[in-house]
Amino acid sequence: KCVQAHKSRLDCSGQRDKAQYRSLLEFSDGDIQSDYYFLMDVERIADVAHRESYKQKLPVRQLPNYLKTLLFQARTRNVNLQIMPSGFDKRKKNTTYYSNRERLMYW
Repeated sequence: KCVQAHKSRLDCSGQRDKAQYRSLLEFSDGDIQSDYYFLMDVERIADVAHRESYKQKLPVRQLPNYLKTLLFQARTRNVNLQIMPSGFDKRKKNTTYYSNRERLMYW
């Protein structure tokens, strides 16, 4: 009852305004810890958003020609080939290629 009365009297949501200014004299250890957790949460949200952006498939038309050829040749052989985004280490280290002369895929 006390909490509900406080919320209705002061139009309070129960959540602290994390961006509210506090002078250095008012700053406590709890405020530092709260700011730290806030920054960690922002970092986590940004990381999740970054990872989610890589889950979207790249349109084939945006791939370099050698990867388009590799994808086409894999599909004709009933191979489900997935191309990692360009910034990933796995893509940089991948040595898979298609030889036009030999008409072979090398893994």
